[in-house]
Amino acid sequence: LKLFIMRKIFVLFAGCIIFTFGCNKTSINEETAQNGETNSLVDRHCASNDVLMEQLQKDPTLAQRMNEIESFTNRYMQNPSNSRLLAGGIIEIPVVVNVLYKTSAENISQAQIQSQIDVLNEDFKAINADYNNTPSIFQGVRSGDLKITFVLDQVVRKSTTKRSWGTNDAMKSSSSGGLNPISPTTKLNMWCCNLSNGILGYAQFPGGSS
Repeated sequence: LKLFIMRKIFVLFAGCIIFTFGCNKTSINEETAQNGETNSLVDRHCASNDVLMEQLQKDPTLAQRMNEIESFTNRYMQNPSNSRLLAGGIIEIPVVVNVLYKTSAENISQAQIQSQIDVLNEDFKAINADYNNTPSIFQGVRSGDLKITFVLDQVVRKSTTKRSWGTNDAMKSSSSGGLNPISPTTKLNMWCCNLSNGILGYAQFPGGSS
């Protein structure tokens, strides 16, 4: 859906975690292993909706801000030529990837990071290999090329003693052992780290209070 795609754009601006390790359906629960208890298999899942529900509970004004962004998106879609964001018909978004690692395997390579940026661009340009696999019910509302391109601007790396992170945004702050965002008003920041409890990643609504 077009609105869903536009939602994905502004959610990404908040700084989402899209690079994760071992994206299998199940994984070892590291919190349990760290406590010396019996290892258990847990489902891998995206925590974006969980984080959003928590934000909505904490901040009663968030729903209104989300509606305002929806209204702005609708106006832009009806008359994109009036937008001052466009330069040559393409919106270019510089990306900063913040890598937090405890093991060498978690310190993912520049090539792997770039490959994820490439996949992101394929999705937003509607040239991904599975684009034509869109279910028939959604064929009439596929977005097509959104005229948005993501460019890898910088990779920041930091060694940490933490085995895993949660969804409290600790990885986004140096004071809690993570990495502060770089130029967050002009660049899309992403954090790559090992998440606990089977979480594959999460995206956060901008301006949320979590």
